[in-house]
Amino acid sequence: MEKIGICTFYNNNNYGSYLQTFALEAVIGSMGYNAYLIDFNDYTKPWNRQLRNKTIFSRIKCILFHPQLLVEALKAKIVSKQSTKCSTALIRKFKDFLAENLNRYEGNYVKDNFKAFVVGSDQVWKVSLPGLHSVFFLRFCPPAKRISYAASLGGDSIPPYNAKLCYRYLKEFKAISVREDSAVTLLEGLGPDIHPTHVLDPVLLVGKDFWKRYITPHTDPQYLLMYFLDSVSEHEDIILAAIAKYPTHKIRMITTGVQINSIENIEYIEPSPLEFVSLIHNAEFVLTDSFHGSAFSILFDKEFIVLPRNYKVFSGQSARIFSLLAMFECRDRYVTAAAQVSEIRSINGQKTEAILHKMQRTSTSFLAKAINE
Repeated sequence: MEKIGICTFYNNNNYGSYLQTFALEAVIGSMGYNAYLIDFNDYTKPWNRQLRNKTIFSRIKCILFHPQLLVEALKAKIVSKQSTKCSTALIRKFKDFLAENLNRYEGNYVKDNFKAFVVGSDQVWKVSLPGLHSVFFLRFCPPAKRISYAASLGGDSIPPYNAKLCYRYLKEFKAISVREDSAVTLLEGLGPDIHPTHVLDPVLLVGKDFWKRYITPHTDPQYLLMYFLDSVSEHEDIILAAIAKYPTHKIRMITTGVQINSIENIEYIEPSPLEFVSLIHNAEFVLTDSFHGSAFSILFDKEFIVLPRNYKVFSGQSARIFSLLAMFECRDRYVTAAAQVSEIRSINGQKTEAILHKMQRTSTSFLAKAINE
């Protein structure tokens, strides 16, 4: 079978990154191709070093012309290291998932024969950072092999310091799709020859039946599940209001370094990526500030709320959450005050299913056409 390469984040100890990669591999595999996760972080390989150096050069060049960006870039680097803290045991679970479930390609993908390369999903096009990433803009392969699937810009704007280069890179793509509706407008604004398609994140594209193969039976008592990527100290009143709706329920929290000291009897847990999916599927109620925590809650018809996330650098990153909630017509799930908790409408599973199936058809059609034609 012909090979398709996937370029995305895969080693940043984040549940969403691993699971969306797993899902995209499955979708491409179901189309009759061998899907491979491109291992571009092994810098013992000369082709990876060359691409890394091109990315570094792009970033340095941008900073030289816009020196004020240096401080923001350094802050982003520090925050990325501090935001999600994983124990050694959890890191091992991520590494085991990578080894056991993802089809990593460690050869010379630059020279080897691939039918196409797909970049996405996740925030692969984080254009707020100075300069652009050579691998994520597929600079190593011919334009006819460049496809994006559900790529995210990681924000609600394209800054002037990256706009021209972004346009030059993207107009050479064979086919472009993005995860946020706002990104469609932003990319179309770069130039008349860029026409992105709005598609589903891969974890939604594969659908419920795919994930149910991996879900463990529900044996726990009813529980409320919390999963936060950043501090929620400013929103503990919202959490308490949600807990008050389910006073007899156990409280479980997926550990990411975030602690809530004002609430007693929280069970902190460190699930593997597939256990993470089971925990959301089996929960009675979910509180999160995460895109993929929200996506799985929607997919499994869970009652859930999304708390504002405290992005410490490069504002506007909530666009991905707003786009997701707007797509499934559940904007009221984004809660900024405790009083809103009692006003949330119940999930309409039939409406969610109808929207999901429509977007699955659009998304599958885009990807199949982009690869096959």
